Amino acid sequence: MLGDWEQVIAVEQQRTERLTLLLNTLPQQSAEFAVLINNLPNLLALDKEIIQLSIAKHQELALELKQLNQSHKGVKAYTS
Repeated sequence: MLGDWEQVIAVEQQRTERLTLLLNTLPQQSAEFAVLINNLPNLLALDKEIIQLSIAKHQELALELKQLNQSHKGVKAYTS
């Protein structure tokens, strides 16, 4: 599972690098630059939503792991 989180972080870093590269290399008067700038608020909103969903899922998984560990300790106490 940890590998999945590392992959999400790596993909996000790549996306950020590519977006930065685009912003720094596209001519500011080009149609592509205008499209990119016009869509930045949508991109940022999606980023925020993805981050919130990722945090919620991470917390959910952490809680499940904690409960499993507690159950395992309980079973171990009765079987030892």
